[in-house]
Amino acid sequence: MSHSIEFAVGEYVVIEDPFLADNMRGLVYKVAKVNPRQLHVDPVTAGRAGVLPKTLARHATPTERDAALATAAKTPPLSRGAVVTVAGFEGHYVVLSLPNGKTIWHITAPLGGSTGDRHIKALREHMTLIDPARIQIA
Repeated sequence: MSHSIEFAVGEYVVIEDPFLADNMRGLVYKVAKVNPRQLHVDPVTAGRAGVLPKTLARHATPTERDAALATAAKTPPLSRGAVVTVAGFEGHYVVLSLPNGKTIWHITAPLGGSTGDRHIKALREHMTLIDPARIQIA
């Protein structure tokens, strides 16, 4: 079966897969390479780089593309040791590990320690970077 939609390097796409996890729905990707049946894509805001069949991709609408680019501009990449807040959790957390191409998660731990192994996996867009100068030790 031939796929009638054409894609070009640099275009923005959204994955349309009914089995896609809820937190991955609607994410915008930039096309890095086009093969006859597949697209190599890089995430704009979240997710991980990958290869997908052209049949599972659609062109991102201008609204989706602009929103993703605006979010990417507002959310600079994090580094290990950065102090953040995580949506849905109280307190400050330290970033322990970063996405590495095999995972989309940032791993964080509570600042100041915890009474157990309470690491939180979070997507970048769910974290807010805290200026280290604003942190006070009590």
